[in-house]
Amino acid sequence: MEPTPSSNSTTSNSRCNYLSGSSRRCRLPISDSGSDFCRKHIRIRQEIIASSDLTLMLTGPFQRFDSACKINDFLSDLLRLLAEKRITARDATAMAYISSLQLRTLPIIEHESTQALDVLNQRRAQDFRANAHTVFGLPRPDRSDPAPDPPKSAPETPAEATRAYERIRT
Repeated sequence: MEPTPSSNSTTSNSRCNYLSGSSRRCRLPISDSGSDFCRKHIRIRQEIIASSDLTLMLTGPFQRFDSACKINDFLSDLLRLLAEKRITARDATAMAYISSLQLRTLPIIEHESTQALDVLNQRRAQDFRANAHTVFGLPRPDRSDPAPDPPKSAPETPAEATRAYERIRT
């Protein structure tokens, strides 16, 4: 059943155009002729627009918070926005909690990436050892030649040493 406009109600053109979640229209009058919303909903709309600017301000050029420095920069910006009252304390608390969770996971992520790097290095070392003969390309020494004659025993007396020296000299 549609309510009929009464003499004390505002006309539909002068009412705020905000629709609630249940599709009900706001009953407050518009704030000025250039707007479609009442003062309350203009303020809410401006906060939504301002909060979209906060996203860029908080995250900056960072796509990922994968280092403690990036998370620290985010928390610094968050504190500044909270001090300027551009963000609610409830939202700041939630974001700070999420940041603490991210900080706690950084050592785990580093450990996992270190393990993955160790496994990769072990595989590379195994491949290197398996293909070592092709890496250097040097031929193996020929060990099929017979061993040279063993050296003669050293002279035992000085006279034998003198004779051996004379033989070599001549």
